[in-house]
Amino acid sequence: MVNAIVGIEIQVESLTRKVKASQNHPERNRAGVKAGLAAGTASEQAMSAFISWIAELTEGDLELGNRGAAVG
Repeated sequence: MVNAIVGIEIQVESLTRKVKASQNHPERNRAGVKAGLAAGTASEQAMSAFISWIAELTEGDLELGNRGAAVG
């Protein structure tokens, strides 16, 4: 059985990612989500701050599209 195990090596040339943090919802929904998270635990507060950061980063570009590479 061990002889049937084969290793491979691949070269990764690019990675693509998508960030989903309520940016596809109307502003009033995002405001409610941010406020609810801001009133929660430390990790929920961090998520609220992240949503605000994403909103600033993507200003007017709700798809994030080509700007996704800037998110780190």
